[in-house]
Amino acid sequence: MPGKVLQEVLKLLPNGSDEAGFIRAWNMSELEMPAVLCSVETGGCGGCKVAGGLYLRCNKPLMSGSSWCKTCHANLVSDGRPKHGIFAERIGDENWRTDEGKAPITFMQYLKKKGMTRVDGEEFLGVRASELPEYEWKLPTRGRRGSAASDTSSEGGRGKYTSRYLPLDTYKGVSPSDVEHAHKGSNGKVLRVYKYSDGSVRKVNLNNWTDAAHAKFEEMYGGDGTSEGHEAVKAKKGKKHANDAALEQMDEMRAMLEKLTAERDAAKAALAAKDGEDSMVTDESDAEAAEAAEAKAKADKKAKLKAEKAKLKAEKLAKKKADAAEALKKQQEELKRQQEALQKQMAATEEMSEEEDSDAFDSDEDSDEEEVVFNGYDYKGTLYHLDEDTKELSTEDGEHFGYIDDAGEVHEGEKPEDE
Repeated sequence: MPGKVLQEVLKLLPNGSDEAGFIRAWNMSELEMPAVLCSVETGGCGGCKVAGGLYLRCNKPLMSGSSWCKTCHANLVSDGRPKHGIFAERIGDENWRTDEGKAPITFMQYLKKKGMTRVDGEEFLGVRASELPEYEWKLPTRGRRGSAASDTSSEGGRGKYTSRYLPLDTYKGVSPSDVEHAHKGSNGKVLRVYKYSDGSVRKVNLNNWTDAAHAKFEEMYGGDGTSEGHEAVKAKKGKKHANDAALEQMDEMRAMLEKLTAERDAAKAALAAKDGEDSMVTDESDAEAAEAAEAKAKADKKAKLKAEKAKLKAEKLAKKKADAAEALKKQQEELKRQQEALQKQMAATEEMSEEEDSDAFDSDEDSDEEEVVFNGYDYKGTLYHLDEDTKELSTEDGEHFGYIDDAGEVHEGEKPEDE
């Protein structure tokens, strides 16, 4: 339905229609395929277009005498390359950048900008969802205030974390206080997770995890435990996206702006038509020369009257045009004010949503359950976890390292039974 926006189409739906399902289908139909799943086509421009930050193939018709389309040709940088880069180089490089040094966003970031979840993205990709590399499902986490966002695969920028055992199904809480109620890895050692202050949860020593442990993690936290588990939890609970209402308001305001623009263009066309009215001037023919003297007085009077009417009409049109322009200016200023207010509201809504998500995540925890907190002990420049009761030392990943005797000396290896 060309030329119509979603809000206008919704008004055409019959009563009782599934509007929520229709809106989701509409948004799904506007999604772009991620670059890594696209092929290098032949024909058309092979440069990159921004495409919401995904940087996909341009495909516009080539400009005569150029290897690029008119748009890409007008934005060439060094060596005659388009500033957004070349798509054939884009699809095979995870660390690809444009010729101006800009990095594309991940497919998960693209979905979030559209107000959609990973579940939506997997449905859109269908059977090809399994072909999408895991890094395309990642979102950047927020680092410390004023610093750049950190990679979701590392600890940097996530903030403080709490170490927890992964509970067995027989344990009713989220963090058992002893290893008897915790999952064991392939090597028989207890499995742990790190819960960070930003709400994300990560698996520790991932290679040691069993299928049963992976299933338990998915049940408790969602996600794969290598990055943003809290994002999957939000999708699993089926929460409405925080920006949905704001996006609907933006659609309404965009439709209003289009209507005002159409009215303005119509007014301009009407004024141009009126300004172009012909002012007919009657020439006296040579055959009527004899009657010129008699008709001159009448012609002069008629011309004067016509000029006065034309002047009055022009003044009225000028005033009407000025009034229309002033009214349009006021409407545009009001629309701009509403847009600015809406942007502030959207920013406040998103911030509030993030705080609510963090509170909702923490509310699922059992306040009476004990958590195993990392107790740092520095030995020869390396930080180990010290068990205050047994005086045993272990690495960050739970590997046993040694113990401290009664004299305060550190020994590597297992503690003798006589001690």
